[in-house]
This record gives sequence, C-alpha cells and structure tokens, in this order.
Amino acid sequence: MSDFAKFYVLFNKIPYADKEEIVSTYSGGETTSLREFKKRNPRGFSWMLTDLENKVGTSPQPSPKERGQDADADKKRKYRSLILRAMQDQGVSVKGCDWSAVNAFVEKFAGKGKSLSNMSLDELKKFSRQVHKLLDYHNMKKEVACRSAIMN
Repeated sequence: MSDFAKFYVLFNKIPYADKEEIVSTYSGGETTSLREFKKRNPRGFSWMLTDLENKVGTSPQPSPKERGQDADADKKRKYRSLILRAMQDQGVSVKGCDWSAVNAFVEKFAGKGKSLSNMSLDELKKFSRQVHKLLDYHNMKKEVACRSAIMN
C-alpha cells in the first residue's frame, strides 16, 4: 500500500477530519499539500502516518490490489504443491531439506533456469501441466511393462 493510500485509509477513519488541516498541523504550517509535505519532509510524513495509526488504533487494511497479490500467492502455493506431489509420485525426493533433486528436476523439464519459488503463476500452471503429462507417460510405461511381464 502506498503512503498516500495509507494516509487516506487512516484519514477516512477519523470523523470530521480535514485533510488540509491535518497536513498543515504535521508540516508545521509549511503546506496543506500531502504530496508536497512528503516531498519536503519524508520523515515528518512518515511520523504523521505513524501518529495517525496510533490515534486511530489500527493499521490500515491492505488495498484490494494487495489482496489480489495475496490471492496470486495462494494460487502459486497451490500449484507448487501440486507440482511437488507429482514429482514425488515420479520418484523425485521432495522431503527434507535437500532441494537439489527438486531443482535439478525443474531445471531439466522447465528449462528456464528458474526454481519453483521464482516462477510466475502462468509459468507454474504451464509447468504443472507438463509435470502431470510426464507422470501420465511414466504411469503408462509402467502399465505396459507390467502387462508385458504378465504375458511372458
């Protein structure tokens, strides 16, 4: 959340507040412009936000944009989990602290030089489909091998 958005969230929680009066008070009467106050005195501006938070009694809630980013983080976590589960089904060790096998697998099949944690949501979706196709192929090969062993 930007400092300006934070100010307005706090400002809207103060009944009968006047923006120009608040800015003038905290700037020592130098300006009534929020932007100018931040430009001239960033420390004073920061102190004003902290003081308003203390007066209001709560920190401002995240903006809808930031909540959207949290939703993307949840989706990324879900796709990473699906990928790791599929990798485990293929025999790649994903438990413990040794991520070298996971990183080697990702490097081999994603081919982008990225780790799972650095992939975007779209890259994770694409890689998840790729890993599941590999798993399907691996399972198909196992099934064919079992059938041929039974027939012999």
